[in-house]
Amino acid sequence: MTESSIAEMLAYALGMTSTVLFSLVYFPQMALNYSRKHTDGFSETSMIIKLVGGAFLLVNASFVGEPFPVIAYGLFGLSMYSILLGQIAYYNKRYFLFGWIFLFPLLPLAMAVLFPESMTVTNSFKPLTQIGSHLAQLKMVWDKQTASGVALTSQHINWIGAWFGLYMCYVLQPKNTSTWFLYYNSVFQAGSFYAAVFWFDGTDKFLRGSILTSFLAKKSKVSPLNAIEAEKPLYQPVVFTNSTREAGHEMKLLEAV
Repeated sequence: MTESSIAEMLAYALGMTSTVLFSLVYFPQMALNYSRKHTDGFSETSMIIKLVGGAFLLVNASFVGEPFPVIAYGLFGLSMYSILLGQIAYYNKRYFLFGWIFLFPLLPLAMAVLFPESMTVTNSFKPLTQIGSHLAQLKMVWDKQTASGVALTSQHINWIGAWFGLYMCYVLQPKNTSTWFLYYNSVFQAGSFYAAVFWFDGTDKFLRGSILTSFLAKKSKVSPLNAIEAEKPLYQPVVFTNSTREAGHEMKLLEAV
């Protein structure tokens, strides 16, 4: 077995691992939405844009014969976007979004069958929608002044899967150069969300916001003074005793005189 064949096998394995990771990337977000029974802080506009890009990626990658990991990435991505958009539709009672979920993917398929030459243009839709959807989510974070609506574990998985995918592209050389961008953009997406969490929510929130990093927060040292300050209530409750009631009654009598 030559070194090149070993490299190709490793690249294919990492590409498939990347696809598996990307298929799991939104499960933490789904769990977060389900546990809190709302999608506050999670952008509807972002998910609509992602659905558009995912539909075109799946159809175009299938028609031009991209490596199977890329096709699977499109299939899993479209499925995840559909479920997340479904959560938004259900929790916010925006039921018309279900029509978008089921009907829109037919458009890329029809375009690929009837106008195959259009794929030279629509191949760029996935990279463009990745940028657009990410900016929409960042705007939501900026407006809310917190990134708490986005599951950090999803971003960690996104980060790891992106680097595996880039290695696959380096060795296997995908037919569509925009495929490179999909993985580079995932690195950018995760990195910019990390920056947003640090900026708006602080280091402690970054560490405690995911099961993958929470063990680091447990090891962090807190000074005794800070611990006492953190445990102080925001206000001290007022306890009324007989003596305080009598004093208050005497004050009212004096004011009446």
